[in-house]
Amino acid sequence: MSAGEHVRTRRRGGTRPAPLCRRSSPTFLVQAAFVLLALAGPAVADQYDEARSAHPQLFKVYYQEGVLEYCGLLTRESALGFVLERDALLSATPISEAAHHDVRVAGSIAADLQYDNHGLGGQKLWCGTEGMEAYKRFVARYRAQSDNGSAIKLDQAP
Repeated sequence: MSAGEHVRTRRRGGTRPAPLCRRSSPTFLVQAAFVLLALAGPAVADQYDEARSAHPQLFKVYYQEGVLEYCGLLTRESALGFVLERDALLSATPISEAAHHDVRVAGSIAADLQYDNHGLGGQKLWCGTEGMEAYKRFVARYRAQSDNGSAIKLDQAP
């Protein structure tokens, strides 16, 4: 049968296109799946997974800032506490701009995935636990800095 031929069906005298491949045995399917897996090669972590593992503390700060945004807990104090925490980590361990970008994106992706995983019903619990933990952490950081008399001003925040 050539490529343009049709096969006559028993119903109502109609025709349908001829199958491209007559092999539909389980053995053929297993072999085809094996070939596709072999061609795909080993799974490799993407750049954001690598950034997450290379800079776990900075990743956590960006993730928690994303949680604050989703939960509506981003206030002046929590935002400035985030800036203080982020800047302290970046000054302690300087990284390239590309690596910083990847960690920032990885934190955003993780917060977005968690938001999607919790849905509308679970968001309340997520915000009440992880959201409040992040809020308290950043506010405490800001207040500790402002108690020392060296609080940053709003115009210094990025």
